[in-house]
Amino acid sequence: MDTNRISLDDMALFAEVVQAGSFTAAGSYLGLPKSSVSRRVARLERQLDARLLNRTTRALRLTDIGRVYFQHCQRLVHEAREAVAEVVDLQKEPAGTVRLSVASNFAPLSGKLLADFLRQYETIRIELIASDRVVDLVAEGIDFALRFGALPDSGLTARKLGTTRGMLCASPEYLERHGHPRNLDDLQHHTCIHYGLGPRDHVWRFHGEHGMQTVEAVGRLAVNDFQTMGEAALHGLGIAALPDMLFGAQIEAGRLVPLLPEWRFRPIDLSLVYPGGRHLPRRSRVFITFVTDWFERHHQAGRAQTKPGGSTARQRRRSPAARKN
Repeated sequence: MDTNRISLDDMALFAEVVQAGSFTAAGSYLGLPKSSVSRRVARLERQLDARLLNRTTRALRLTDIGRVYFQHCQRLVHEAREAVAEVVDLQKEPAGTVRLSVASNFAPLSGKLLADFLRQYETIRIELIASDRVVDLVAEGIDFALRFGALPDSGLTARKLGTTRGMLCASPEYLERHGHPRNLDDLQHHTCIHYGLGPRDHVWRFHGEHGMQTVEAVGRLAVNDFQTMGEAALHGLGIAALPDMLFGAQIEAGRLVPLLPEWRFRPIDLSLVYPGGRHLPRRSRVFITFVTDWFERHHQAGRAQTKPGGSTARQRRRSPAARKN
């Protein structure tokens, strides 16, 4: 068997013969005479020392060996076409539409992300679908989804972007009037803003160095939207448990003050989810790279400034009412 002399062109030609069903049809597609096609397949069989096709006057049929060899040749042709498509794609400006699904709570932060992306890629169009239902990406023709929490085994590709934790925050105005809580027990004497409308949502479960502790939060306002809850906290209506990923900028600006940083809520992963596939359009590939880098740049660095024991100037500052306590 002289495999060193086997031509990749002959392998591709053999795959075309099988798909076309005859030497004549394959030759017509390839622009070659039937005799040339037949001769090259025969040469391939001699080099392999194996019969690939059973020939009759009416049809060609694959032998068992030919069927296995055809599968390899078919993959070779597919890989070659993908390689050409990718090279051509890499030389073009990424363009087209990217459809992205996000939870309604996440829409404001995704707006900042997409503003940065669209400034960099002027030939790409974004369709943002903000919805609290879990969309079917394949059935609804959506390219990507940003999803919080554990992901089901759906056959989709997922790339973890980071984690977010709930942290207690209040506005400087609220703390001027009511002081800082010094421990979890002090929360009983403060007004708390609840996320969620059920009675179980009034119980906050904190994680710290010494394990988990639960506190029943007391308050008159309950909402089912983080942005509304954050606005309520910014207006001095109480202490809220807010995701650091969504409200880190407000903390950095001093509009919200983190409280009891040694106690945090359970971390929740944020992932970019998309249908799998070996060849993604260039607009999709640049979107994946941009989103991954953007979160690493904006939120992993920011995490150090809001983590327990952080030492930013704003965390060290306390209101006059807090100093009295």
